[in-house]
Amino acid sequence: MRLIFVTPRLQAGDATPAELLAAELAGRAPDGWRTTVLTTTEAGGSEKPFRDGETQEERARLVRFPPEVCAAPESGRAGLASPALLAYLGDRLDDCDLVVLFGSSPLCLEAAKLAPGRTVLLPFADEETVDSEDAEIFRYPAAFVFGSEAEEVLVLKRHQVHRRMRETIAGNLLLPRTADRTAFRSRAGLSGHYLIGAGPVEPGRGVEELLRFFSTFKDRHPDAALDLVLVGPAAMRLPKRPDVRMVNPENTRERFDAVAGALMAVSPERLAAFPTTAAEPFSLGVPILVNASATELADECRASGGGLYYQNYDEFELILELGLRDPALFARMGAAGRGFLESRHDWDRVLARYDGAFRSFARPSRTGPAGAAAGELPEPPAAPSAEQPATASTPLPVEEPAEEAPEPPSEDTDAQAASALPETEDLPEPPEEASPEPETPSADADPPAAAEETPEGTSEPEPATDAALAAEDASAPADEDVSPVAGVAGDEDESETEDLGLPSFFRGSLRD
Repeated sequence: MRLIFVTPRLQAGDATPAELLAAELAGRAPDGWRTTVLTTTEAGGSEKPFRDGETQEERARLVRFPPEVCAAPESGRAGLASPALLAYLGDRLDDCDLVVLFGSSPLCLEAAKLAPGRTVLLPFADEETVDSEDAEIFRYPAAFVFGSEAEEVLVLKRHQVHRRMRETIAGNLLLPRTADRTAFRSRAGLSGHYLIGAGPVEPGRGVEELLRFFSTFKDRHPDAALDLVLVGPAAMRLPKRPDVRMVNPENTRERFDAVAGALMAVSPERLAAFPTTAAEPFSLGVPILVNASATELADECRASGGGLYYQNYDEFELILELGLRDPALFARMGAAGRGFLESRHDWDRVLARYDGAFRSFARPSRTGPAGAAAGELPEPPAAPSAEQPATASTPLPVEEPAEEAPEPPSEDTDAQAASALPETEDLPEPPEEASPEPETPSADADPPAAAEETPEGTSEPEPATDAALAAEDASAPADEDVSPVAGVAGDEDESETEDLGLPSFFRGSLRD
């Protein structure tokens, strides 16, 4: 299977989740893949750019092109484009089975326009992405691979992709399992416990509430040896407190070091998703603390036992008191989160699912020509149907007459029935046996007349249907008597959980 991966950057120091996955899939490509990765020379941060040109990696061919920085017209956010990369891709569309796009960058958008009929998008979508100008990319791909069910539902609600091929594969983020906790502590001058903010430091992301809750907690617990570390850059003003720190890691490795040494990773954002928030702390054995409004994360906390969630300040305070009183508890939760991530995101299973999805998308019967629109994909099966009648017409007359044979002989059967009428003079006799009611009038001459009426099916079926209706009426109350009992039982179960009187997070992983 010939695949072309398109990603804005590869092996960059500050790689995005989509770029991390592109590097992982290219480096671990199964033997059945012939993978070519098209990317730019951008290395990210302050690192030196890569050299352009073609190199042969262990499992993939890598081709880098000079980048161009472009800005979206509405938001003004910078993104990477590369006309040289797009020209290279356009010349080689006939030599590949699928074009796989990682993320919704301007580069991936332009690539999707070149071959919508054979393009697969891994969108890494969130609330901001699906509503921004980048959402145009959802119009073109023929297939989608989502990292979670929540992401799939989010895209389906906002964009008309219901008729497209799609697959959900949990495991988009499989991150390094080791980090240097001591190195970060020495660089940041930290000696005690600290919380680390898991998410961008921007207005509207819940950071304001986190700062308010943390400041209140430290004012009420002045002896608590606990700091709050936010990972920059910051797009908002922060309070001038000695226990609130901002760090700017130069690369991904330094960020891993900062996360690995934290007591807990806090995500105050109400719309956060698991791949972008919990995967990194879980991979490093760090539990998470999330806003209860982030339902996907709250569900993952309950399922994994690797995190807690809060609805208000009182629950936030209680969780921090619990962690400072028994840090070993949080260490066990971090280990549970790591085990949960490894059990659900094993590379062998993840690669097998990607391989199956890509091969399904690349089947000729489901893949249109390079210039076909994604919405026209269901039409190719109709084309063969116009050609097949010539070949399928020969078996059809053989099979259909065999099934329709009973209809033409219906005239013969009518003739046979007419000839058999004299022999069916005995037909009135069955009604005589089944006519105890006509005998009640005690008229001997009437039974033959009644017997002639009964073959028409007017007199006897009526009592039969009445009996059936009576039987149904008799059975209906039994069903009605059972359903209220089930409803009461359900109410009792809910009341039992409510009577526990515990905070919301105790109803999850720490109920016991």
